[in-house]
Amino acid sequence: MDVERLRLLRHFAEHGTVHATAEALSLTPSAVSQQLKRLQREAGVELLEPVGRRVRLTEAGKALVARADDILAALERAHAEMEGFRTTPRGVVRVAMVPSAAAMLLPGVIAEASDIGVEVIAHDIDHSADRSPELLGEHDIVIIDRDERDAS
Repeated sequence: MDVERLRLLRHFAEHGTVHATAEALSLTPSAVSQQLKRLQREAGVELLEPVGRRVRLTEAGKALVARADDILAALERAHAEMEGFRTTPRGVVRVAMVPSAAAMLLPGVIAEASDIGVEVIAHDIDHSADRSPELLGEHDIVIIDRDERDAS
């Protein structure tokens, strides 16, 4: 079943008539009727029954409206969750740093990163500055202690 047609059925249940539903959604009554008929074919049961010149929901239609509420709410939750993935940093950051920097920086970095879903994998290193390019190949962040005796 098409989600947009379920949404339309939900609006019909809310507004009570094809005309009111059409007005609320800026559609023509004919378009609303056609979409509701398509949904009825998809469902394989009568969702609407005539009452004079109007139609109303059958028991099956009412049951489908209840399921439509569940489905639409689940879709909203899924969209919100996906938005979280698009806007929230996630993943793994590999860090290498000298022990003195690690002792001072890592506890706070690890705590803050885990709060937003980022895992920090840290390694203590005690290498000279000339090994930085090698370390950058294996880590995302490298903090070294440059010694005046280093050749670089």
